[in-house]
Amino acid sequence: PLETTTYTLYVDLVTSVQRPQIVVIVGDAGQPPTPDNAPTMAPPDQPTPDNAPTTAPPDQPTSQPTTAPIVGVVPKSGAFHWVALGDSLTEGDGKSDNARRYTELVLERLKTIRPQATLHNIGKSGWTLEQMVTEQVPIALSEDPALVSIWIGANDVIPFNPGEDVTASATAFEQRLDAAVTQLVTRTRARVLLANLHDISLVPASRDWSEAERAVRHEMTLAVNQAIANVVQRHADRVSLVDMFNLAALRETSCYVDDYHPSDDCEPRIAEQWWLAIQSALR
Repeated sequence: PLETTTYTLYVDLVTSVQRPQIVVIVGDAGQPPTPDNAPTMAPPDQPTPDNAPTTAPPDQPTSQPTTAPIVGVVPKSGAFHWVALGDSLTEGDGKSDNARRYTELVLERLKTIRPQATLHNIGKSGWTLEQMVTEQVPIALSEDPALVSIWIGANDVIPFNPGEDVTASATAFEQRLDAAVTQLVTRTRARVLLANLHDISLVPASRDWSEAERAVRHEMTLAVNQAIANVVQRHADRVSLVDMFNLAALRETSCYVDDYHPSDDCEPRIAEQWWLAIQSALR
């Protein structure tokens, strides 16, 4: 009985004493001493540094990160994979070669801060939002991207005709786009950049359109851009807007090599707009 009582009292006393912090002295060579000769403030009957329990519970980590990760988590391999979704503006129609596309121009600059950055440009000429959602989004989901860019909608606006319901069409556009973005932000670690449309009523092809066609396509551009803004706002923690509507270059006829597509000379101005958005998203 006497031994049992003494043992219980000893445990209570030991566990109630706060263990002093271990002090490590740096040697002449600038390196900490090894555990065998590291002096501590612990009394002789306290555990040595090799077996001293931590102050954290056994099932908790003994340390926490001191800084938050960059938005748009980099895959564990260290790579930074970018998947670019869209139509002919992303695929690069009108360019003399793929190296002149805005995606490649941006990639060159991205590698200055992400040396292992890679790009998969899966834009397809003539594609609408519905086609992008059906065919391109599943590819992006499968590639574990750190960044996904989307520039889509021109081919939803160009064939829009007077008499069609702008409000209903824009609402359907928003619903489809939101569903796609929701998948991207819930099933990948990617930061998403979503570009709005330049004014489709001002492209060179509009010279052959009637006044009514230009008017309704301008109206539809504005409605689609509002839908895009709504999606960005809804997912603001992971999605950023790239403003192409107010990019002066895309309002100039001289920017285009044909009825719809920017030239080699104009593409760097588009790339700059994307690059500014990427820099902001990675801060």
